[in-house]
Amino acid sequence: MKNPFWLVWGEQRGLPHKKHGSYEAAESEAQRLAQQHPGYVFNILESKADATVKSVVITKHWILF
Repeated sequence: MKNPFWLVWGEQRGLPHKKHGSYEAAESEAQRLAQQHPGYVFNILESKADATVKSVVITKHWILF
């Protein structure tokens, strides 16, 4: 993984919308959101790994009549 990042996720608020480049930035955003939405819990998620496919193999199947 090239650059780790953090997301702020509120279970009741839908999907995260922004990648944060530092834990401190994500923590600040979580605090801001918690103040705007009393009673909701906001989690700070850290990227720990990623996955990618290096190549795609296409196999053609011929049907002979």
